[in-house]
Amino acid sequence: MICLVKILRKFSQVLQLIIFEKKQMNYQAKLPKYLYRYTTLPFLLDLLLTKELVLLNPENWEDRNERATLRSYKEEVQASAIYVLCFTTTRETIHHWNSFAATTCGCRIEFNCQKLIESVKQVTANIDYGVMEYKSVQALDHFKTSKAKLCFTKRKAFDVEKEFRIVLNDNKSAQVNSKRIPIDLSCLKIVTITDRLPKETFQSIKTVIKSIPNQEHKFRISQADFFENSKWKHHFKMECAVK
Repeated sequence: MICLVKILRKFSQVLQLIIFEKKQMNYQAKLPKYLYRYTTLPFLLDLLLTKELVLLNPENWEDRNERATLRSYKEEVQASAIYVLCFTTTRETIHHWNSFAATTCGCRIEFNCQKLIESVKQVTANIDYGVMEYKSVQALDHFKTSKAKLCFTKRKAFDVEKEFRIVLNDNKSAQVNSKRIPIDLSCLKIVTITDRLPKETFQSIKTVIKSIPNQEHKFRISQADFFENSKWKHHFKMECAVK
């Protein structure tokens, strides 16, 4: 009888492990192929020079609703500090260029999502990551979620962001403004500089980026054509000529 109980316990443990691994595989399969970080040139250069991601303290964010949500998450996971870095799964919208990369210093960094997550995991296992779930205020009465997943819950009004985030749970030190995580730059795919810059200036910026030492992994550097696309302009020019 005792032997049977031991066998059943062992079977239960193996079954739970299989279920957990299957859930993890399913979750990994849902990861987007690419992530996009809209930012400005100083932060791009910092990333390339230090080979570090900078995750921020959400208590400094403008959105007080989200600060409250993340406080509840922090309490639930019993972390002494949490840090967040946000991306989008959408390649290009006017919202992202104007909200996060609005000046002549604006740029977009494209990451291979799988490689990025694997690189971060090599440094720390204390991370959560995933796409955001957007809910309206009216839907809150019927909305139930694990408090451990509150870090991926946001108001419906922000749905346009199509956000993916990485959350670091720090159990060893007090909360500060930011936390750096070393990454392998092979997860970078393309760096796109805003087309608010003149083409000549873009070429100078490109030269500066290429001159940064110790870049073992090459990524493409291009200039956006969001505000001036030659194919778009040519199409309508030809259409008018035909008429």
